[in-house]
Amino acid sequence: MANIKITDLTAATALGGTELFECVQSTASVKASATQIQNFVGQSLVLTNAVGSFNSITISSGVVPYNTITNQAYGFFYSSLDQTFASANVAYAVTVNNSAPFNSGVTVASSTQITMIAAGVYEIAASLQFANADSSDHDATVFFKKNGVDITASATRITVPKAADGGAIVLTVSGFDQFNANEYIQCYVVVEDTDVSLDSTAAAVGPPAIPSIPSVNITAKRIG
Repeated sequence: MANIKITDLTAATALGGTELFECVQSTASVKASATQIQNFVGQSLVLTNAVGSFNSITISSGVVPYNTITNQAYGFFYSSLDQTFASANVAYAVTVNNSAPFNSGVTVASSTQITMIAAGVYEIAASLQFANADSSDHDATVFFKKNGVDITASATRITVPKAADGGAIVLTVSGFDQFNANEYIQCYVVVEDTDVSLDSTAAAVGPPAIPSIPSVNITAKRIG
């Protein structure tokens, strides 16, 4: 095999682990198997600013620092305003007027459109504080639209108790959906009676001090 270029050798098939490679260890020439090299790389590989494709990466121990994960996206939005509905049995998009300062990759447009900047699968959740000023219980229905189109199986109905029974209830709904870049989602409400509204309460100085209660908050988090 002397004086044969590596490029002139027959191409190897898939490695099985027993193949031998020459290397220098403590100034001495030694042999190492493909399995030994694989084990070393698996225990010691450090990727810095890596660009490329991998069929799979398995981490059997240790941790991946959360802040090194790329393409994260998340947003928290809420409303500090009461929201009333002019007509019964009509769908209204709920609005938000505040955005968390730490939001990343998720924005809001026209006060209703929670927009995903990057494509992916997102978890969406909305929490709504309902109030009922009437002397009778009334239903309210909440559902989501994506890009103006109803999302199948996204609706939830709740009965808001009459004023004499407290007149308040909270509904939290959540789900998952896949978005292309810059697609958006909206949360809609249909009330059975216009005495049902979304209620915001200012912070109480106390004692006890109590934070403000938003009429609605919406979160979006990319999970895939």
